[in-house]
Amino acid sequence: MKVHQRSIGNKSGARAAALGLPLDPPPFFLEGEIRLSGSYMNASCAAMGVIVLLAFQLFLPDPVRPLPSLSLLMMTSVGAALLNFGIRFVAYWAIWRKISGNYRQKGGRCLGANGELPKNAFMVVFMAPLAAFGVLYLILADPSGALGPGWWVAIAVVTGIAFRDLRAAWHVLFLDQARWLKETSRGLDILRPVVGDS
Repeated sequence: MKVHQRSIGNKSGARAAALGLPLDPPPFFLEGEIRLSGSYMNASCAAMGVIVLLAFQLFLPDPVRPLPSLSLLMMTSVGAALLNFGIRFVAYWAIWRKISGNYRQKGGRCLGANGELPKNAFMVVFMAPLAAFGVLYLILADPSGALGPGWWVAIAVVTGIAFRDLRAAWHVLFLDQARWLKETSRGLDILRPVVGDS
């Protein structure tokens, strides 16, 4: 994990304040970065999905029912991916709205104005898609407990996509409670608020 430190968000927001708009975020110290992008991460996520699919094939009996068509399996995989990303987006947006409202005008500016979230809030965002998929499985799965090929594919896709978030959650788990996080194209920035920091 690359670690460097600098102050961000020091611009004045007098004009925005006069107009009643959210001001610039308070200064943060950028303490580090959790990298979650690149070919290695993409290959790891894909490999995790394939491993789960192979495990189903090796350790579960072949389903008695006829195999679905390839197009249906592809639609299942796309639907599982959209469900995962959709729930993650909704969870992030809902929590961000709540957090940014709670920290409004702290230190003369709005904490979270640029999408930053406290550590615990980000942990909820990481876990929300997996929890929602688990609930969906309990509602829709065969009461006998038998998993068909459609569920094999859906679980493999969700596991592969969630691997990135689970790896990030492992790093975030050990951060101090006062730290904030911001998602970037490369991963997560670890931020320490200057205002009110202990």
